[in-house]
Amino acid sequence: MGKGISVEEIASMEGVAPTTVQGSIDCMEHYKFSMQNEMLHMKVIETALEQMDGVKVVFRESMKAKKVVYVNAETGKVTEVADTAMRLKAVETLRGFMETVQPKGPGIQLNQQFNNGSAGAGISSGMSFEAVLRKKREERGMVNGQGINESGVEESVEDSVAREFAEFGGDEEDEGDDSDDEDEGDE
Repeated sequence: MGKGISVEEIASMEGVAPTTVQGSIDCMEHYKFSMQNEMLHMKVIETALEQMDGVKVVFRESMKAKKVVYVNAETGKVTEVADTAMRLKAVETLRGFMETVQPKGPGIQLNQQFNNGSAGAGISSGMSFEAVLRKKREERGMVNGQGINESGVEESVEDSVAREFAEFGGDEEDEGDDSDDEDEGDE
């Protein structure tokens, strides 16, 4: 029926005893509870625990996996080496098994949002890093895309050194003066 109706009202509408209605409600509540994710996780762990002895044996044997690389036709001697691929697959399988049964409770939660505490400055905390960057550039009077080298050409080593030299206050005239001094010394 509907919510807000008492057990007695449902019982009188259906012509059954209130205990029958309450039993039905309890049965449905139990069913809903048994279908929750926590119950499924508990069943997975229960199954894992029941099979752990067998899993341990299989894992131990898989870590000893070998493959045949040569059979001598005359003597029948077999040359084997460690089957690294099979061993790594066993480790990966065990890792996946462990991840399946690990509790999914609150652990280390990484904040995936760009959050610099500037929500009061007209930037919502739900904005992406790129949106925040664009907004900050606009606030400073910059046009988005300004100053971006789109040519894809890398600077040569000589140009890089010259640029850095100029940034640190050196100028090209000093270089020319040194060469003039050398010329004067030769005379």
